[in-house]
Amino acid sequence: MLSEDIQSLLLVIGEVCRQRRISDGVTQAVQAEAAEISLKAAQAIESGQSGQTAVLMKYLKSLGLLEGLIEAFPDPFAVSPLEELAMKEKAKRARPKRVSRSGKTESDKGRPAWGDER
Repeated sequence: MLSEDIQSLLLVIGEVCRQRRISDGVTQAVQAEAAEISLKAAQAIESGQSGQTAVLMKYLKSLGLLEGLIEAFPDPFAVSPLEELAMKEKAKRARPKRVSRSGKTESDKGRPAWGDER
């Protein structure tokens, strides 16, 4: 048995699909064929019945509704603001170049300086 919130969501999704299909002037049979699913599956989706997720996704895609659903989810591969801040802090704390007593860094050794022309 599905929980009430999942069943409610399935009913909403089914009604949105039905309204989109009707506004597009398409029958369930034609929409099911466009989605490459059975007519029975399309009828089940529009009535809010649970079924295979992949079938639901195909139907949503055929109605142009899948993109909106995808946009509703956060990008799991994006760097969170906290992670970005931590990376910036880590870069700030990076070890500075070593400077010798003469004031030259390791990479400066061997380079001519003003007044070294002799």
